[in-house]
Amino acid sequence: MSPTSGGRPFDTQISKKLLEAAKTMMEERGFSELSVDSITSAANTTAPAFYRRYANLAELAVTVIIERFGDVSVGDSGDLEADLRIFQQHEVEVFNSPLVRHNLPALFDMARTNEAIRDLYVNKLVRPRRDRLREVFATARDRGDLPAGGDDEYACDLLTGPLLSRLLVPLGLPIDEAFIERTVASAVRELRSA
Repeated sequence: MSPTSGGRPFDTQISKKLLEAAKTMMEERGFSELSVDSITSAANTTAPAFYRRYANLAELAVTVIIERFGDVSVGDSGDLEADLRIFQQHEVEVFNSPLVRHNLPALFDMARTNEAIRDLYVNKLVRPRRDRLREVFATARDRGDLPAGGDDEYACDLLTGPLLSRLLVPLGLPIDEAFIERTVASAVRELRSA
């Protein structure tokens, strides 16, 4: 999100109104129903104001998701499974939210062909989560709860992959407490098998 140089000063209120209008529409209708006209109308602004802030609808939509779910924090309880359970409960909340359920599949499709959208999604949403998980793993190793080595990336995949699968392949399978327990147990087994 980078304003163009020159012209009028940047009005942050317009930016907030665009984000809020997009969030509301994304939760209710989903990405495929978004249009610049509908968002700018709801935000009481113009298409030029939109394009001074975002290259396209996908950039705005990813930004809305990042604004809502970009921050990931997990404390150090001193118990690896408890820390991973807290992380996974947060992720289940994210994946069960209408904002993600109604929009992420279409945004994945956009990210396939748009490198800027892919980079924004990876660098602002995916990578911080994986970094946080690696910190949890490292802390557990420092405590002696995990052996040295282990495939941290695969353990991250074991936590996130099943969530993505259930989101992208809508079979109606639950993302619930039992699901959380199973994904955490799979990741811990992998980390302890090093």
